[in-house]
Amino acid sequence: TVNTAGITAHLDRSTVKLYSYPKQDGDTPLPDNYYGLSLRSYTDKNNKNVYEMTLTFPDEQAFVLEYDYVTDASNDKVTLENTAHIDGYEDSKKETKLDAVNGWGGITQNLLTLYKVDSANQNLGLPGAVFTLYKFDSTTGKWDNGTELPKTGEDGSLGLYVGEKNNVTINTSSLYKLKETDPPSGYRKSDKEYFFIWTDNDSQTAEDAYKKAVGNNTISVPAQTEVSIYKYHTSPELYVPNERCQLTIQKFWRDQDGKMITNSSDIPVDSITVNLYRYQSGHTKAERDTSFAQTITLNKDNNWTAVYSDVTNGYSYYIEEPENSKYTATYSESNTLG
Repeated sequence: TVNTAGITAHLDRSTVKLYSYPKQDGDTPLPDNYYGLSLRSYTDKNNKNVYEMTLTFPDEQAFVLEYDYVTDASNDKVTLENTAHIDGYEDSKKETKLDAVNGWGGITQNLLTLYKVDSANQNLGLPGAVFTLYKFDSTTGKWDNGTELPKTGEDGSLGLYVGEKNNVTINTSSLYKLKETDPPSGYRKSDKEYFFIWTDNDSQTAEDAYKKAVGNNTISVPAQTEVSIYKYHTSPELYVPNERCQLTIQKFWRDQDGKMITNSSDIPVDSITVNLYRYQSGHTKAERDTSFAQTITLNKDNNWTAVYSDVTNGYSYYIEEPENSKYTATYSESNTLG
């Protein structure tokens, strides 16, 4: 929670690292698909910006989580409150006071960072997505032909700056529309359109920015409530999820202390089989589709990974592994540990 009204923050996704406990020098972070991540932000009743990060990971194992949040408080003294909540335990709170920051505070300001992510696990950034950016002309009441944006990077991100950069120009008090034109490999294209406006300055209200951007064309554009209004001198983020059209099934090996096994010679078997089942979305595993079952082999040769591409809309899929006396299998949901 940013306890100073009007100050925003954003998670630097590149800093999110999860380690097995205890963490030691030289330890490698756990893979991104080992745990689930979802993010949300909102403004509370006191006009304080709250940023919530939810992680899902296996039980009966201790972890060390590292992450950085970046604020836009370049010239203000700001109080931050960090609250950690673990299901079944009391909350832990820590308050931090930041002095005014000079010099570097404006480097990332006026930047909208788009993140293309897996719909079931926002920790999985999706590279290779292509978007088109359209600008609305308040004089003619029409959209332009659009500008194709660079592909999302390896972490699924794409930076959109106010001004001109990478052959893309974004002006303040102008209405823009983002639309996905080419989805990442293995995912369905999203048909959702995203609208946004940047204010001219820190003091311009959202209402004034919207009126200036759309003019008298309120019938042909989305209502203000459907448009994201970004304050000048901030660094907002936009998460755009995609549904999978294929499944990636992975086997991770841990020792009795919960540490990841990286040496293949320490893995107790050379190969395993898992059964893939499904049930209609909104139902439960107890109501699974008994006409569907697939047997999948995972082994050292395929790096304990398999891809199933014949995914049908309207179904949730899950795997089960036959019992084995040499180890115990655990499962988790939503593209995390399996």
